[in-house]
Formats: sequence, structure tokens, C-alpha cells
Amino acid sequence: MPKIDGLQLISGTDIVMPELGLIMSQPKIKDIAYMFGEDGYYEVMAYLSTTKENLNLGEMPEEIYEQLTNYDCLMITMRASKQKMLMVKSMFHLLFPEYEINFNMEDYLIEISKGEFTAVINSGNFAVLLFYIKSIFMIPVEDPNEKKKQMSAKAQEIAKKIEEGRRKRQKRNGQKNGLGKEISELAVYLKLAIDDIVSKFTMYQLLSQIPLTKKNERYNQDYRAILAGAQGVELEYWRDNSKQEEN
Repeated sequence: MPKIDGLQLISGTDIVMPELGLIMSQPKIKDIAYMFGEDGYYEVMAYLSTTKENLNLGEMPEEIYEQLTNYDCLMITMRASKQKMLMVKSMFHLLFPEYEINFNMEDYLIEISKGEFTAVINSGNFAVLLFYIKSIFMIPVEDPNEKKKQMSAKAQEIAKKIEEGRRKRQKRNGQKNGLGKEISELAVYLKLAIDDIVSKFTMYQLLSQIPLTKKNERYNQDYRAILAGAQGVELEYWRDNSKQEEN
């Protein structure tokens, strides 16, 4: 899989994708909120990441099922719903604001054009594009070389139920502690206006900052407790994973 420089991600700069000949923008939180809202953002990312285990494909010959790629699943999803297709296209417009986007459903292609240049996305190179997209949004990327062997029909059914349960839990957790709450807390901690965060931070910058801020805050609280005479407090240094127990 491709590699992305960590400094490019954290700086929020555009990402060059030499494999595709494209330059991808890292949208700001405010742009994502305007286009999708929080629920819509997670929804469109789910469409882009759809796998055959998550789709209800009905009766399908095993040899065809085995050959289905993530790109095929995305196309199936968009063919089934115009609204889902519009959401995916909107995400492409956010990622490639200087390009023309054409979803050629007849030829099963996504065409990204600028001037005389056109990058054609298909089942052969979609995994590369998805890697870049997931990376800027800090979504774990599965290594296809480590993918498990084809599961039996029964195992697929079990895996699908597990995945549905995981998504329900994520949705519940998001309702209790969504990005809005995280941004509000971060703004208070960094002494910034909320608009400064949503208009300047990318998703990668936001998600990188939140855990570090929480670790630092927890460390300061524990350190103050030790100074006040608390016993057996375990300090976790916010810059790394080392711990020190104070007796």
C-alpha cells in the first residue's frame, strides 16, 4: 500500500497521490459539517468502506461472490440508491474541489478530471484511493495481504451480525459523546473559539489532538493529586505510554 508522510497529514496540506496522478484536499471540519453533518459523515464513509460481508446480495454464485471487490460493493450501493450516490459524489467534491467528478455508472467508472487530464477510478485502483481517503480521516486501513481466507456462508452470516452489533454500539456511543462535544471540550482546553477549530482543523488534526489533550489533562489532575498527598496514584505521561506509580 502507499505511504503518506505524517507531517503532511498533521499539517493539513493537500496530499499528492502519484499512483493516481491526483492531488487530494483535506477538508476542514466546517466543510464536512456543512456538507453532511456528523451522522451523514459517518454514513458516507460507511458507503465508501462497504464490503461484500455487509451487503445483502441474495442468491449469488460463489465464484462471482469471491471476486467481488470493495469497488464493486460501492457501485452496488450507489446503484441501489440515488441518495447514497449523491452523498458519495459530494464527498468526492470535498476531496477534489478543483476537479470535475463524473460517476459513469454505465461503464462502472469514476472519472476525476482537470483540464485535459482524467484519472479513471475502477476496481483495479480503488483500494489505493480508499487508502488515502481513510488515512486523512484517521480510519484504520486493512492490509489486503493479511486478509483472512474466504469464510464459509455460515461464518459470513456470523461476521455480518457481529459487524451490525459493532455499528449499533458505535452509533450509541456517538450519540452520547459525539464530535460536537469533543470539539467543545477541546476549544475550552486550548482556549480557542469553537469556530477557530472547525474552520481551521482537518479531521486528522482534530482526532490527533483529542486523545493527547485528554492524556495531558489526566496527567495534570493526577500530578496535582500527588502534590496534595494522594497515595498509590499512577502517573501516565501524556507524551508516551510510560507509567510511574507514586507511593
